[in-house]
Amino acid sequence: MISLSGLSYRYSNKNPLPERKPGFIAPARIRVFRVITLVLVIPSLFLLTSCSSSTSPGGGDEPEAATWFVDQAGGGTGSGESWDDAFTNLSAAVTAAKAGDEIWVVAGTYTSGTTDHDRPVVSLKSGVSLYGGFDGSEAALAERDVAANPTILDGNDMAFHVVIGADGAVLDGFTITGGNANGEGEAGRGAGVFLSGISMTISHCIIENNYAEFGAGIYATADNSTISTSIIRFNETGGMGSDYAGGAGFLAMDASTTQITDCHFFQNVSAKYGGGLLSYNSEITVTRCDFDENSVSGNYNNGGGIYITNWNNTALEPVFNDCEFSGNTAWYGGAFYMYQCVVHIDGCLFDGNIANGGGGAINTYYASPLIQNTVFNDNDAAAGGAIYFYYPRGGDPADLFNCLFIGNNAITGYGGAIMCNKTSPNVTNCTFAANFGSVCGGIYIHTDEVPVVTNCILWDNTTSSGGAQIHENGAGEPLIQNCCIDQADYEGIGNTIRLDPLWVTGPDGDYYLSHVASGQTETSPCVDAGSDQASLFNFDLRTTRIDMVVDSGVVDMGYHYRRLIVGAGPSLQ
Repeated sequence: MISLSGLSYRYSNKNPLPERKPGFIAPARIRVFRVITLVLVIPSLFLLTSCSSSTSPGGGDEPEAATWFVDQAGGGTGSGESWDDAFTNLSAAVTAAKAGDEIWVVAGTYTSGTTDHDRPVVSLKSGVSLYGGFDGSEAALAERDVAANPTILDGNDMAFHVVIGADGAVLDGFTITGGNANGEGEAGRGAGVFLSGISMTISHCIIENNYAEFGAGIYATADNSTISTSIIRFNETGGMGSDYAGGAGFLAMDASTTQITDCHFFQNVSAKYGGGLLSYNSEITVTRCDFDENSVSGNYNNGGGIYITNWNNTALEPVFNDCEFSGNTAWYGGAFYMYQCVVHIDGCLFDGNIANGGGGAINTYYASPLIQNTVFNDNDAAAGGAIYFYYPRGGDPADLFNCLFIGNNAITGYGGAIMCNKTSPNVTNCTFAANFGSVCGGIYIHTDEVPVVTNCILWDNTTSSGGAQIHENGAGEPLIQNCCIDQADYEGIGNTIRLDPLWVTGPDGDYYLSHVASGQTETSPCVDAGSDQASLFNFDLRTTRIDMVVDSGVVDMGYHYRRLIVGAGPSLQ
């Protein structure tokens, strides 16, 4: 849940978020991280915001910033200069405001007041801040309660755009709903919020039940805006003749550099690409966001949670940090589909995502992601239960570093954890356990690929046929070095062993290594058994020990958990 103005706000009383499915890690601790982070961040954002109600010019200087008041109940003079004399019309307040001014809006439902499709509920003005969530008695912005005072901008399923953004503007504390971008060109994009060539701030908003061909919730082109602490849900794209409708929650395109932080994308549905988010030739940064139960509705469609393509500008590299993907569905890439791009994923969780085709969590096509410090738990697909790699971008291999693959399934196909098809990823310090594949439970290698697998543990993976841990179909054979692997036909090089890794349960999961120094009766053979020094792998804040002492000396094999440092804030895992 997200806290709006310090109060817990459930995403939907009709559609409460389901409990996470039990897995092999400690999902409750991970969920606690999300709640703690948002509860701590949001109140501080309110406290940092201030306003001025002075409207008096001073000598020859520019007039001071003003605060304008809006209350549909009206009364008084209607001048907008106080709650007693508030504007009754939101558009009148926007017209009166100048750059630097604030507009405070009392709870209620605001519409455009017309059946004209081209007229938005509000067209923001450059440099003007629009705040909702008031009851009409507040003297300071920090006194408002957004959850208790829903302030709704409603397009009544008529307006092509509910909100049109402006450079330097602020939209804070509103529910944006009822946009219906069913026209041509721009009139088919950005039903909830339309952003074009600007930099503005959206915060503490709920953007829901909007419909468009592209970017139903938010559409951003050539945009450098910041979107934070908001809920983006129940938006939909498609049904208007396009084979490429996508980005039901959010669509970024044309070199947008939008920053999205502490947001929740829930049950958005696209007809073709990116149920939660579609990024096209852009370099967005997404931090501490949840993508839950988003989907693409048709067969052979991609990226239930996210679809990324930078085929027109491969120098752009989107970033996803500390995000969670759960229950997203698609034909390819249940949570995430990448095409012709490089994507950075760090500190994320992929849990319970489903693909009818390949890549329960992630599917890559001519893409070379860097994925590190990430957990893949209980994802399902026909092939590549967690990840399906298909061709690299420009010959550059994908990189997997310090990842944990547990309980993933390729129910009818190849590679319970990973399938490599015409690509050879580098896999370093990863742990593969309890994954199942009809053909190979761990890493399946198709034809002539040569993945490089270093400092990894592959144990307790199961299969109906082929090698349980690793299986190749053709002349290709992985380069195995300094690994612990429960498979006799892969001896590997360096200190490759076939010995029980002696996993133990620790603060954040079940795949720590046994250490006499941390209280166990024996030390795992995977301790101090890797290829080089732990410092070279930047494990100074990570550990395989249940007492959370960080790795040092020769690196331990397998996945390293994040050490929790007092005063440093919560971590994902």
